[in-house]
Amino acid sequence: MAEQEPSRTAGGEPGHRMSQRQKKIGVGAVVVILLLAFSGWLLRDYMETHAPKPAPVAAEAGIVNLKDVMEAHPDYDRLIALEQERKTMILDLRDLAQGLPGENDAADETDEMTVNPPVVDSKPFDDSVWQKNAQTVIGGRIELKRAAQQEAASYEAATKADYEAQKKAIDDEYLNEILNINLRLDNEKAMYAPTTPKDVIEKNRQELLDQLEALKQERGARQAELYRQWQAEIQSHVNEVMKPKIAAWKENAGKVKAQQQAEALNKQTAAQARDAAAMSAALQQQAMQQSLEQRREVKKREIELKTQEILNLENHILNDIAGEAEKVAINHHFTLILATPSQNLATFFPRDLQLTVPQKYYTVIGVSTEDVTDELVTAMGELSASADIDNETTSGDVNTVSGNPR
Repeated sequence: MAEQEPSRTAGGEPGHRMSQRQKKIGVGAVVVILLLAFSGWLLRDYMETHAPKPAPVAAEAGIVNLKDVMEAHPDYDRLIALEQERKTMILDLRDLAQGLPGENDAADETDEMTVNPPVVDSKPFDDSVWQKNAQTVIGGRIELKRAAQQEAASYEAATKADYEAQKKAIDDEYLNEILNINLRLDNEKAMYAPTTPKDVIEKNRQELLDQLEALKQERGARQAELYRQWQAEIQSHVNEVMKPKIAAWKENAGKVKAQQQAEALNKQTAAQARDAAAMSAALQQQAMQQSLEQRREVKKREIELKTQEILNLENHILNDIAGEAEKVAINHHFTLILATPSQNLATFFPRDLQLTVPQKYYTVIGVSTEDVTDELVTAMGELSASADIDNETTSGDVNTVSGNPR
């Protein structure tokens, strides 16, 4: 007990030595960790550098760019030309659907048609001429009659005094005799004796009355003849005055009637021409419509034939590519050769069976494949252009050659 006392009272010297020792141990641990990490990095780098490389895996399939291969085919330019012709035909068909002549059909316009319409009935035009001429004649006659009446009245007024004088002269010739007879009739009682028989008196009276009546009738006859002559003179004067006027009126009436007949004939001819033009236009329109329909059907058939020709040539090109691809596959021991872009198989099914329209072409991404496009392009260059292509179908697996890159 007495010996331990100095160590506790030595002022903590042993504890201080323990703290320094722990620090050294910590630093040593860190150094060891760093050495281990550095050694691990050196070991990994050595292993990666000197590790054996895996043997290359041989490609099991080939892949070609179908667009480049088709463009190298000798018939490709012909295929493009056929498709351009088909596009032109489709544009012509659209023009025909709108009633316009196609680019290649401008020279096929329908010739103008002429027709012979029914002859227009001339009776309405003749009746019109008659009515107008009647108005002209009636109006002219009324004017001539009015002029004749005015001329007669004027001449009558000018000659009436002379007529009255001649009439009075006739009256004067019979005035004395009629007056004497009237005096004798008035003085009848004084002229006979009382014993004169009544029958004698009555007989004489009757004779006087007969004489008086005869004188009056003779005077009236002469006055009537005078009046007739005066009226005849008036009429003769009027006729003489109106003769040139009537002749001028007749001549003018004839000209007016001829003019009216000419106008009616012109109207009839115009109506005939309008009917002919209307019928011709209707027939022309009908013929043009029928012609457009026929030309549309012909154009549709031409497009169908051109489409079939394109498909035949396209199939021929694809067959050539498929044949050359088989040779390349054999040389490289490929199980198949893929074409990109490739046509989606879903597009081969009928459209009405598909709820949605699928994408027609898609790009093929090859895994463990080898691009043999250049080999096939070289092979296409060694082919010769074909003659007319009949109906062909693409041979070979669709995975070998498929799709349309255009």
